[in-house]
Amino acid sequence: MPPLKTNFRQLHCFVLPDGNEPWLQEESNVQVTPGELEVAAYTLLTYIRLGWLGEGFKLMSWLSSLQNHKGGFRSTKDTVMVLQALSEFGLAHETFKGRCMVTVEEVAGPGSNASFTLDIGGPRAALLQTVELSSQTQQVKVTMSGDRGIIALIKIIQFYHEVTSESTKWESQQDISINITTTSERQSRTVQKIETCVQSVIPTGEVSDNNAEGMYIATLFLPSGEVAFDSPATIMAENSATNLVETFDGNIHFYLPEAPTSPQCLVARVERQLEFEVQKPGFARVYPYYNPDFMKETKLAVAPLSIMSNPTCRKDRCTAQNEKGAASFFHVTSVLLTAAGSVLSSLVLSLYA
Repeated sequence: MPPLKTNFRQLHCFVLPDGNEPWLQEESNVQVTPGELEVAAYTLLTYIRLGWLGEGFKLMSWLSSLQNHKGGFRSTKDTVMVLQALSEFGLAHETFKGRCMVTVEEVAGPGSNASFTLDIGGPRAALLQTVELSSQTQQVKVTMSGDRGIIALIKIIQFYHEVTSESTKWESQQDISINITTTSERQSRTVQKIETCVQSVIPTGEVSDNNAEGMYIATLFLPSGEVAFDSPATIMAENSATNLVETFDGNIHFYLPEAPTSPQCLVARVERQLEFEVQKPGFARVYPYYNPDFMKETKLAVAPLSIMSNPTCRKDRCTAQNEKGAASFFHVTSVLLTAAGSVLSSLVLSLYA
C-alpha cells in the first residue's frame, strides 16, 4: 500500500477507532457535533484524493442527510468544510460522463396528481434544480433512469408555516405577551429534572391567524458543564406537544407546531458532567419562529443540593452523606495546598528564629 494510504489508515484508526465512525452508527437519533462533521468532511476529501469513491459514498450520503432546510449544518466552519467535500465528491464522480432523468410525482388527493421531469447529467450535472410541490401533497414518488454510475442528490423540504406578505406584522412588543416559568427537581447528585411552562397571549385582532398559529421554539441554555441526560427521542416522547427536539452544545431546543395559547409545560432531565468553581447560570428562552425579536427569557431554576455532613475522604475527593443518604463530592486540593503552605511557613520561620 502506498505511504499516503498507509498513513491515512493509521490516522483514521487513531482519530476514529473501528466502530466509532458516526456515519456508521445505525441509531437515527445520534446527535452529531460540529467537530464530528468537520472530521467527516476531511475524511471524505481524503477518500476523494485517494480515489476511494466507493468508501466515500456512504459518508457522502450521511453528510447530505444532516443538511438543514437552508443548506447549512451545525456551525459556519463545518458548513464550509462539508459543502466543499460534497462538491468535490460530485466533481470526482462519473456524473459528467452520462445522462439521466429524474421524475418527481406528487399525490395531493384523489385525481390531483402531478409529475415533473428533470434532466440531470452532462453539463447540467452541477446545476441545482428545484420543483415546488402543492401544499396539499400527501405522497411524493421519485424515480431515476439513465446511464449507470450517475448520482442524484435529492432532498424534499417541508415548510410547516410561512408568513405571507398579506399577514399583519407585529410592530411593537405590546402586540404579544409570552409568559415563561421554570422549576427544577433534583433526582440525584448530578441529575435534575427541569420543567419549563410557557404561554403566549396574543390580543384579538392584533395579528392574523397565520401568525397566531406559527411555530414556537423554547430553548434551554443549560448552566456550564451540564448537558441533556436523555436522547432527543426520549425527551420528545415525554413532551407530546413538540414535533421536534434537538440537543447539542449544552442546549435543548423544543419545537412547538403552534403558539402555546394555553399553558404548555416542557420537561427534560439534565446532567452535570463538569464541575466549576463559578458556574455560568442557565436560562430559558421562548420566541415565535418567524418573529424571533419578540422573545421572553427567564433564569433557569436549579434545585439546590441538600446540606452535607460527615465527610469521608478518598484520594483528592471527599464524600459526604446528607440526611437522605445521597452522596455528594467536593474537591479538597485547595484545602491540602493551604495546609501544606502553613507547615512550610512554620518551618521557614523556625530556621531563621
